[in-house]
Amino acid sequence: MSYYSRLIGIPPGVQNVAINRITAPATVRLMWYPDHRLRIGLESGRVPLYSYQVTASGERARVGVSAIPILLLFSMPLAWLSEVSPDGKERSLAQRLSVTAGPGAYIVRSDLSYLGEVNTSKVSIGWMLAGAYSQPISQRVRLAAEVKWYNITAPSDAVLSIQALLVWRAFSW
Repeated sequence: MSYYSRLIGIPPGVQNVAINRITAPATVRLMWYPDHRLRIGLESGRVPLYSYQVTASGERARVGVSAIPILLLFSMPLAWLSEVSPDGKERSLAQRLSVTAGPGAYIVRSDLSYLGEVNTSKVSIGWMLAGAYSQPISQRVRLAAEVKWYNITAPSDAVLSIQALLVWRAFSW
């Protein structure tokens, strides 16, 4: 679930304005978890920013704006010196907390439906900042909750997102 936090510019002179700032993002992240603290990865997906419907000149119009992030991410657990028991279970609660940040590009897409369809895309730079808590289920699988802030620089768009994650560590050495 995400919430668009910026001002939405709606043209003057329209009626029956219905704004939707709450959307459902879907992203995929591929991370490298080395033996050291710093994790590196990529994230992409689809993050709807907002949509609205209006009536203009008696006709219904719909506008939707979404973004496709292409981000290079750096992540680090908050507790670096936690102990791990011989059976592989973490003893420190803080080891389950992590921060993630990274720069990248966003493909911002605008869709207008009013007496026809108009679709346009624009590439913009931006960044993402996140904090997560993960709960181990098994040696390789975790469930996590993450709070993210997506910031798209050029159009000055920003989204606060809360996501549930399924973390699978495919390889370990």
